[in-house]
Amino acid sequence: MGEDEKFGIQVARNYKVVKDNKLIQDVTRKKYELSILEQKILGFIISMIKPPTPNSPFPCYQLEFDIRLFCKVCGIDSENGKNYQNIKIALKRLADNSFWIEEDDDELLFQWINTPRIKKKSGKVIIKISDDVMPYLYNLQEKFTSYELYQILALKGSHSIALYELFKSYLFRKSVKFSIDDIKKYLSLEDKYKEYKEFRRRVIEPAVKEINEYTDLQVEWEPIKKGRTYVGIHFKIKNKERWEGLAAYQKTISELDGGVFDIISDEL
Repeated sequence: MGEDEKFGIQVARNYKVVKDNKLIQDVTRKKYELSILEQKILGFIISMIKPPTPNSPFPCYQLEFDIRLFCKVCGIDSENGKNYQNIKIALKRLADNSFWIEEDDDELLFQWINTPRIKKKSGKVIIKISDDVMPYLYNLQEKFTSYELYQILALKGSHSIALYELFKSYLFRKSVKFSIDDIKKYLSLEDKYKEYKEFRRRVIEPAVKEINEYTDLQVEWEPIKKGRTYVGIHFKIKNKERWEGLAAYQKTISELDGGVFDIISDEL
């Protein structure tokens, strides 16, 4: 790998992912269902949105990226044909995926991207961000969440990414409480993990562990009980100290450069 390519990968990992909090915080509704690969592709695409320039006075709704570069940025084996197929599947699901946003007295149905195209000879992907969703991703002045793309790239669980974004959006409050039913709905797990112990062991504990290990956040949590029944979770959220954040960053980059994902699944 040449120095120019290494620099390009480093720059791409530091691009910002910016989302209106309406895309993140509504835990009373079922969150759009995205696999770990779909979430990383979406984060990668959103991070590529750039401000207008004198030569291009409007934000670019159509974006182009190289599949090989995406794999390198995310620590995915770009030579494995299975990953190429999984990326194709993930792009189709993103194009097919729709979700509701509440806006004043209305509910609007949105899609993330339209008509992805893969140029087979070059391995480049051309996608168009939905006109309707673009105002929730660009030129936001208030009530938005932003983070560097690399914060989510070493995370291996789709719940980890969803919860990281949720915690990041509530960082200013330092703590937040959710009912267990709302968290399960947010993560599209209404019909799974009927027992609290299983939900804690399979979802909350591994997600918080990953977030604390690889990102800029430090999260602590404790269950909320009503009588003998667990009804909610209280999360305490803070930014890591500078040296802790640097250690997490170095660990993330080391794993990504080592090719942490031989095969990345397209499964939810």
